[in-house]
Amino acid sequence: MRTISRFMLACVAGTAMVCAWMPAGSPLTGVAQAAASQDGAEKRDRVTLSNGRVVEGVVLEETATHVRMRVYVGTLSTETSYPLSDVLTIERGVVAVGARDDKASAPTRRGEPQRQAVAPSDDAARVVMFELKGIFGTDVSQTPLQRALDDAVSQNPDVIIIKMDTTQDERAGFQGIFRAEDMTGMVEDYLREGHRIVFWIKEATVGAAFLPFVSPEIYFTSDGRMGGIGTLQDFSVGDSMVTEKLISAFSGHAEGVALTGGYAPEIIRAMGRMDYWLAVRFRGGRPEFYINTQKPSDEMINNEGWTILSDNGQGAYKDTLEDIVRGRGNDVLNLDADWALRLRVSQGTYDRLEDLVFGLGLGSEHVKVEGRSQRIVDDWRTRIRAGIDRAQRISREMQENQRLTTRDEIQTRLRNLRELRSILSQFAEVLDAGGQQRSQIDMQIEDLRQALANADRQRR
Repeated sequence: MRTISRFMLACVAGTAMVCAWMPAGSPLTGVAQAAASQDGAEKRDRVTLSNGRVVEGVVLEETATHVRMRVYVGTLSTETSYPLSDVLTIERGVVAVGARDDKASAPTRRGEPQRQAVAPSDDAARVVMFELKGIFGTDVSQTPLQRALDDAVSQNPDVIIIKMDTTQDERAGFQGIFRAEDMTGMVEDYLREGHRIVFWIKEATVGAAFLPFVSPEIYFTSDGRMGGIGTLQDFSVGDSMVTEKLISAFSGHAEGVALTGGYAPEIIRAMGRMDYWLAVRFRGGRPEFYINTQKPSDEMINNEGWTILSDNGQGAYKDTLEDIVRGRGNDVLNLDADWALRLRVSQGTYDRLEDLVFGLGLGSEHVKVEGRSQRIVDDWRTRIRAGIDRAQRISREMQENQRLTTRDEIQTRLRNLRELRSILSQFAEVLDAGGQQRSQIDMQIEDLRQALANADRQRR
């Protein structure tokens, strides 16, 4: 059916005979060829989506999985793609724009929105955008995110855009789900209250890959990357039966995050376990997944249209170091902008905020509200890095000066321990979530205080 549709799309010349061959129920039913009328008026296409949204522009490409088009609203335009399964109808050449004026303006580069220098109207969409950068779980954690979201919500925006350019120490691996857990719950609470929160992905790897899945709206930059988790198969507590139960629990929790946002749980499973094979094929534009510890058969690949997305990383299938470093490995699932769109993780690819806002359906006008959200997350990143650096210097100093025989040496050690404890308390969620380190420091402080008291008594 899709082959017929593409053939008819290529052959449409406005004749009723051609249109009569289009299959019933196809998104292309009723399509007419885009053309210019005799009076020189430009004709554009109209696409109706399953959520009721209608967009106008020029269809550039229609494949088995998506429709790519240049969308226009007023003087603004941008190029975007929609999953074919979300497209109800495509009507070509049905929107008259008006007579062309070849002298009106010089052409712009492809992909460059056209704008008029006018002030936004009072009812222009209000947009808050802040960027999460650095190490997920350290530079990005629940306290700065909570404060940034609180400030964003206080600005009464139409949409909150969270851009992610975050990674995580690979040693944390799949356990990054625990670092993300408090944050996903927090975002879910805001979504439940009716706030629109959109994630815009430049990089979200390892633990950071979990957070965006809580939102039903994810977008990518053209060089965006998400994934790189893949250590769950290495988890072990010694007992194989207990280990497998815990792995199932971890995996189920992570897949629940994906289901919350409306995404296929197979995607999380393939991101988290290296011992799975993931393959996909498309039926009616929708992805259908194969996930198994066994490789898909040659018949499936050659005759049934399956494409392997990730392998089990064993033997000849093991990723090279270069592939891992460049994010091209497939021992676990890693998504780029194209595959994220095809697998219905991403709803579009945009490199500029203006284009993303346009793609969100907020029109050609918007006001970027400058609240404190970005300053909040930037300040946290600066302070925690300074705190970690200071804590490391204190620890080195105490290791280099082990003598505690004089009163001055004991008092110096007490100052160091108290300062170290203060740093751990200030950033407890990152540096000492369970409080064990502070408990040990408290015992050391008490021992030193007793030593000082004894020394004072002896002096008297």
